This record gives sequence, C-alpha cells and structure tokens, in this order.
Amino acid sequence: MAKSVNTNSIEKSFDIIERKAVNPVGRLGSLYDSFRDIITHQTSQKCQKQLLKSSESVQCKIINGSVDSSFNVLECIGIEPELRLSLLLNLTKRSGIAEVLNCPHRIDQYTRFLYYSWTYGKQQFLENEAWILENMAIWNALLNATHMITSISFGIHAVIVFQLPREDTITNKIDRILEKIRDQLLREEKSMLTLTCEDDALLVTDSIEQNLLQLRNLLRFAGTSLDEHIPNLLNVHFFEKLKKAYTQWFSLRSIYMNKIQQFSKLVIDARSDLEKTREINQALQDHVQRTMKKDIQELIRKISDLEIKGHLITDLWQQKFEYKNAAKYNIDKNDNIITIERKLVSNDRRKLILCSNDNLNENNPSKLKGFRRILREKQRSNLTLRLIYADFSYSSFRLQDMIILPSNEIDYSENHSKQQVFSQISGPPTPRFLPVPSESVLVPNDKTINILLLGETGVGKSTFINAFANYLTFDSFEQAESSEPIVIIPVSFVMTVGDNFEERIVKFGELDRFDNENFNTLGQSITQHCKSYTFDLKRNEDDNRRKVRIIDTPGFGDTRGLDQDDQNMEHILQYINNVTHLNAICFLLKPNTSRLHTFFR
Repeated sequence: MAKSVNTNSIEKSFDIIERKAVNPVGRLGSLYDSFRDIITHQTSQKCQKQLLKSSESVQCKIINGSVDSSFNVLECIGIEPELRLSLLLNLTKRSGIAEVLNCPHRIDQYTRFLYYSWTYGKQQFLENEAWILENMAIWNALLNATHMITSISFGIHAVIVFQLPREDTITNKIDRILEKIRDQLLREEKSMLTLTCEDDALLVTDSIEQNLLQLRNLLRFAGTSLDEHIPNLLNVHFFEKLKKAYTQWFSLRSIYMNKIQQFSKLVIDARSDLEKTREINQALQDHVQRTMKKDIQELIRKISDLEIKGHLITDLWQQKFEYKNAAKYNIDKNDNIITIERKLVSNDRRKLILCSNDNLNENNPSKLKGFRRILREKQRSNLTLRLIYADFSYSSFRLQDMIILPSNEIDYSENHSKQQVFSQISGPPTPRFLPVPSESVLVPNDKTINILLLGETGVGKSTFINAFANYLTFDSFEQAESSEPIVIIPVSFVMTVGDNFEERIVKFGELDRFDNENFNTLGQSITQHCKSYTFDLKRNEDDNRRKVRIIDTPGFGDTRGLDQDDQNMEHILQYINNVTHLNAICFLLKPNTSRLHTFFR
C-alpha cells in the first residue's frame, strides 16, 4: 500500500493506492510514481515497523485460456486496472507474475492458468503518516514521486501456464487433475477470496486497456501461429504466401508499437490532468486504430488457412501423395477436363491424380478420405504408381466435384443436359469424368449390367462403344446427324478411296489425349489396356435406373505375336477378377471372317 506524499491530503482516502507487487525491490519508505507505476527512489529512514499476521484466505483458481481477443489473464489474477494498463504500455517492467504477459506460446482454448496466492503477513510503520512526512526529508521534485510505500503484504504469488494437448479426451482428464490440485491447495482455508474489478468509473482507462489488450492478444496469436504452428512442408509449396504473411505481421506489429508509445504519453498526461482525456478518446477513434483490428483478424484468417493447408500437405506426404498446385500448371477457367488431364497427366501412365479443392474437402471430408484410401490401395498393388493431389483452390477453374485422373469411368446420364455432360468450349465435346466410387471402380451394385467386349485387333470395339454412347444421347438419327458426334474413345482406321484405291487413315477424336490408345503402329491393338465405361439406361417399370458397364479390351491377333496375345488375355482376366459378376460376353467379328481366331476357340 502507498500513500500520497502530499501532506495536505494525508487524511483523504483517495490518496491511498494499492498495487500488486510485480517489482520485488520495493521496501517500506520507497517512493512511488503512480503515473508510471514505478518505484523511483529508496529512502533511508529510522521509523519503527510492526509485523501483523494476515487474515486473508488462500487463493487458488484455474483459468481457461481463450482465442477471444478480449481475454485478459492479468484481470483474472487480480492485477489492478491502472497497473494492467501500465504493463501493457511497457511503463512498468514485466517481472514477477506480470511476466505471464511474455508467454511465448499461443493462448487458446487449450491453455490453462493455475493461479495461487497466499499472504503470510503485513509489514507497516508504527508511526502515523503525518509524523513520517514531517520527520523525513524525502520530497524532491526531480524524483517524480507521487506516493510512498507505507505497508507491504508478503507471501506467495504464482501463475503456472499449461498448454494442453489438442485432444478433448486427454484435455478433460488433465482438467480434472488440475481441479484436484486446486482443491488440495484450498483445503485448509475456510473461504476463497474473490477479486473483482475495482473502479468501474475509469471508463477511459478501461477503453484503452480493452483496446490495447485485444490488439496485443491478436498480434501474439498471429505471431505464435506463424512461428510454431505452420508445418515445414508449407515452405516448399507456399513460400511466397508465408513471406507475405510475415511481412504483414511485422508491419502490424510496428504500427502497434507506435500506438503503445502514443498512448503511453497520453495516459501519463491524462493521469496528471483529467482535461486531457478527450485526446485519448480521439486517439481511440482514429482511422488507423479502427482498421488495425480488422487487418490483424484478416491476417489470422490467412494464417489459419495456411495452417490447415500445411496439415493437409503433411498428411498427403505421409500417405505418399505428391502435392501439386493446379494454378502452377496454367490451369484456368478456359480449360476443360481434356486439357486439364493433358496438363497434369501428360504421357506418364504411372500417375493417379486426385483433383479437389478446399471447399470440396470441407463439405465432404469422408469422400476425400475414401478416395485417398482407394488410391493408396492401388499403389500397394503397383508400387510404380505415383499418387498426386492436384489442388484447385487457387485456380480460376471451378471444380464441381472431386475427380480422379485419368478417369476409369465415364457417365452419360439421361438427366444431364448436353451442357452438363460436355465442356462448353468450341471443338469436340468433352465427356464428363466421374469420381472413382467409394470402394472399387469395378465393383458394381446389383443394378449394373456388366458386358465384356472381345474381338480381334481393329474389329471396332472402341467404335462400338462410341456408337452406343451416341445412341443413348440422341433421340433420333436426324438429331445425331445435325449435332456434334460424341467421341468418348478416339478411333483411327484405314479406308480406300478413289479409282486407284488409295489408302487413307481416318482419325476421329483427339488422338493425343488418351495414352490408353496407340495409333502409331499398324497391326497392333489400338486399345492398350482394359477400361470400363458406364452408361445410365432409362428407368424400368419399378422406377429403378439400371446401368450398363461395357469393358473395352485389347484386341487379339496382335502383330507382336501370340506372346502378346497371352499377355493381353492375362491382363483381361486380372481386370475382370475385380468384377462381382458378368452378365454377358460380346464377341465382335469382322464381316469377312471365315473362321474363329485361336483365342476364341
């Protein structure tokens, strides 16, 4: 406790102030500057002292941290409003329990403060204040003292900070342990002292404190998030975004420190002259002060997005996925699935690419998890596969659903308009690629009719599938003639023209798009691997929609010989082994075939 050194106001109660001791150097008779909340001078005096036993109860409580920008731990542990403000403004050195303000870690809902206070006794002068002031030459205007310490309560003040694991089950258990510790510390005491705010009338002080505390907590939250909670892998893929976030944080921190200096001077002036409180109100309302909080909150939002993205990249890396930013592949709103697949897949058949964005992941996390599981299972069975996650969050191309490239299934639904099924850019129509199903791309439901296509090389299996797609899409032959034909599999064949029977190669579709089709070697099977295509049929009498899955296969009679035919047959058997059933096997024959191929027999 300190009393005013003004001898004319000794009897006035408002000249007596109390402060929690955050500076251990204070002694009886020390001079105190209440404008700055600092000890200015140690006096040498011969006054008699007495020791009184304290009647105060032990205090012990658990304080839950919060991400709320108005969270005030100093207020929770009973630091006086004036001293809290002085600590925030750096007018008073942060020592003792006030060092909790320097906590280097992020304060959030998983932070706990255990506060303990025990007062053993009080030391004070035996002489009254008037005698002390009259018999001690202590006043010196150069010392800037406003009060003298006349009594000191001593004991223990402690604050312990816990950062709990980010798992609610473990956190709840630790909370129960902390409560037991608190109850044990309180057990021998009859009551617990509850501290409240002391002066509601100091509206200006409260406004400054609340304002500065919010800015400080927000800045600290942003800084510790950048330093401690950003995964290292994010530096590889988003270095520029991180650099920009750090630059913005340093800029905001510089503005905050300038505000601290400004308000430090204003508070000192206002404490000595109440007429100057108007200047504080004006400073609180200026443009920089009003926009700074919004700027920090926006920075925290960006950091939070980066933190989430960093954890996603780390999880993908642990599951053997490569992370790719679609925007870096020049994918934009003018692209379609064909051009996207060309840019991402290129000619590398080892790639399996999961395409998604942040919104799709947030709205359907189970779907994302299922896709990742499926691709990991595929990689386990074929270690040469490269798993890639293509992030469309920063691309102007609007991805409507998660897809996997290259696609194993193409869906032509009766309910989809041509604008939905095909890309709206000029050129050949583009089939809409559907995501891989939740279990296996070849495990159908009971409503799917599975048909296996077999035939010699060049018999027209792929052409048959194209024709089937056109048949389902158009209502009449006239409509098909007047519309762009559907080419879901590029085809190439030789025909003779003119009187000299010149051979011409006819190409239909974008031949360089599909690495599953080889158009370069005459006599070899054009289709290189099995691939399935699913079509929606019309509803039946029970109003149930049936699907037909046609499985395209490499042709027999390959010019590379019987060994290649053996390999193709083994591949076909392995492929259909994933199908629960086959409804039909369709053999396509050339019109001039006089006998069956060896493999048919």
